[in-house]
Amino acid sequence: MSDGLADALFLVSGGGRGVTAQCVIALATAHRCRFVLLGRTALDTPLPVLHGIHSGGDADIKAELAAWLRERNEAATPVAIESLFRAVTGRREIHDTIQAVVAAGGRADYLAVDVTDEAALRAALTTSALGEITGIIHGAGVLSDRLIEHKTETDFDRVYDTKVRGLQAMLGCVDPARLRYLALFSSIASFHGNRGQSDYALANEILNKFAHAFKRTYPACHTTVVNWGPWDGGMVAPHLKALFERNGVAVMPLDVGARIFARVLGAPNHDVQLLVNDAPPIVPEPTTGPILPLRIVRSLGEAGNPFLADHRIAGHAVLPAACAGVWLANSVQKLHPGHRFGGLTDFRVLKGVVFDDERAHDYVVDVGTGTIVDGALVRSVMISSRTSAGQTRFHYSGSVRLVREIADIPHHASVALAQDERLSAFSPYASGALFHGPAFHGITRVLSLTPSAITSACVRRATPVRVLGQFPADAFDPVCVDLMFQCVGLWVHQQSGAMALPSSVARLDWFRTPPADIPFYISADITEHAVHRVVASVAMHDDAGLLFARVTAAELTISGALARRAHLELAHA
Repeated sequence: MSDGLADALFLVSGGGRGVTAQCVIALATAHRCRFVLLGRTALDTPLPVLHGIHSGGDADIKAELAAWLRERNEAATPVAIESLFRAVTGRREIHDTIQAVVAAGGRADYLAVDVTDEAALRAALTTSALGEITGIIHGAGVLSDRLIEHKTETDFDRVYDTKVRGLQAMLGCVDPARLRYLALFSSIASFHGNRGQSDYALANEILNKFAHAFKRTYPACHTTVVNWGPWDGGMVAPHLKALFERNGVAVMPLDVGARIFARVLGAPNHDVQLLVNDAPPIVPEPTTGPILPLRIVRSLGEAGNPFLADHRIAGHAVLPAACAGVWLANSVQKLHPGHRFGGLTDFRVLKGVVFDDERAHDYVVDVGTGTIVDGALVRSVMISSRTSAGQTRFHYSGSVRLVREIADIPHHASVALAQDERLSAFSPYASGALFHGPAFHGITRVLSLTPSAITSACVRRATPVRVLGQFPADAFDPVCVDLMFQCVGLWVHQQSGAMALPSSVARLDWFRTPPADIPFYISADITEHAVHRVVASVAMHDDAGLLFARVTAAELTISGALARRAHLELAHA
């Protein structure tokens, strides 16, 4: 038996009925714990006493309820019967749960309170004086499934509040530093997504992220968030169960899932997030019908994107071209489950996004119709905004290529990784050759530099999700692509003392992400060079030459004024 569980007192949302109740019973059976069960079902309201409540089926119980209503001269409508049926069977289930916990050697008290109402919950706990809460099990949840265009604010609030505000209320009634156990019930819908469950997936993903943050803050607390697959009970109605079975998704028996939960809570806490009864997402069939254009409106601000502090030009935060590219790619990839990013073609920086005030501004992402080219799904994207005078300002454009799977990964044609000793002491960032801040530091050494080429050694450091803000590395890693541009910029600086910013890319092919903290290499071949522009082909590869990514005809604009400004800012730093 795990130390501490036997004398733990758990505050349990949704613990009186359904899936969570079965987990509570299993935990009591294994460890004889104590529980304060929370639910909305009141136990003290007058309800009929039914003879067939424990032996009859649903139809028998409803017939008895109809007779009870008629005896009271009340209308025995289907709505009235169903409402009474839910109240009576709910109360029966709660009593059965409490009795099962007691029979297992534990103790269970029940409080009828809305878990999202922190004040009411605190008052109920204070009045009950049941002891110090040392564990929380947050199992409450509701569904309001419908396509996102049909969802209402009420739908969202019901789903979100139960999961997120419910957890906030429970934590507000205890001292988090004294909690020994925190167990959150999440869903694989937060991991894979699910049709009609955008709000449910979002709320559960918040629980996932919160569990990791809580564990970092309180490492001594046994913190677990379980991403459950479908259970044979709870919120899985018969029609859903049939749908799961048709799609080859196993539905977990209640007793099996409950035993798994008890075992997880009784074992040493190594993994915060667990996927239980997971199934791979259903991959849609290749698209055969027309793919219509789509417009997405998005608000961007500097405050929500911490990486911008490390990409400032002339005193203003400027969106890196690589982040603009991942913006295009992510926008399209999210529209097509079962596809992955393959590349970007004809990418152009028309007028870069500059964050020169503290307000968030709206940007329009126009995704064009889809076409199939050489087996890949290709969609054009244009990003624009409106000026205060009402004029349209175009920022970025390009075409995103999605594939079902990545073909064989090619090799870079020529791999030369010998260190030129004359460059061994060169520091790309400290010297002022590059203006990028720490979030974009990845070039560790310049290995070689000739009048027509440059090769650099790099390391990808795992960038926290919060740092990338609204530009997550979903389709590709924007910091790695930015390093490819930086490498060309280093070549320009060493040749002329100027700086260079990317303005267009004929083609980006993305094959895989470099592993974190393991050296990789960027090799750039300069194909054109003039006073104000440079064009290069750039390969990102491992020490054997196997490619991570490849950029064809990357054009950068050269600016001596930018270099002088950067040196001035560095001198005053």
